[in-house]
Amino acid sequence: MTTLGETIQIVIVDDHPLFREGVASILRNQMDIDVIGEGESADEAFRLCSQMLPDVLLLDINIPGGGLSVIAKIATACPVTKSSCSPRPTLRTTFWQPSNPEHEATFSKVCWGRS
Repeated sequence: MTTLGETIQIVIVDDHPLFREGVASILRNQMDIDVIGEGESADEAFRLCSQMLPDVLLLDINIPGGGLSVIAKIATACPVTKSSCSPRPTLRTTFWQPSNPEHEATFSKVCWGRS
């Protein structure tokens, strides 16, 4: 929830333009949301987050360059963009598979510092 006049700044990274643009279009219609960047690869996700420090990153984990590999990098370099385990969950992924050991290992490392 935001306070009066405060907007939530979002970066969307997905390699499917139709999906990414559709989500951005829906979010831009919300008064308290500002889509500040869009990308389609892990490199772009890191660059956008490093430069813009969004409140929220909506990230497809199956992007070129590896969405999973960039999550820990972003969590370390961009503390303003909080992880999904923080008190204000703001790092979101699409195509999350809780039964996938690689997904679980990455989130354990990002959220709790476990290897």
